Amino acid sequence: MLPKFSTITTQSPLVLVGFGKMGKALLKGWLRQGINPDAIKIISPNVGKDIRDFPEINSKNFLTGPDLLQSSVVPSIVMLAVKPQKVDDVAPE
Repeated sequence: MLPKFSTITTQSPLVLVGFGKMGKALLKGWLRQGINPDAIKIISPNVGKDIRDFPEINSKNFLTGPDLLQSSVVPSIVMLAVKPQKVDDVAPE
């Protein structure tokens, strides 16, 4: 269950890890429900052309790794949208 959208802000964003079919579907639903697009950070090593599919998300909010997330940012929630066999690769980061 997600926190109320009002608790998700640019300084306390929702961080989506993984941007395959599941991640994109989640993002589409959140945007339809009214989440602030500036309060979402997407972490995926291969975002590439997928950025064009979400023009409402600023390109600076697409990160290729967790190390690019500013240290001042404290996520309100981190959502893992990765295949089960990839969790071990993602979880340590």
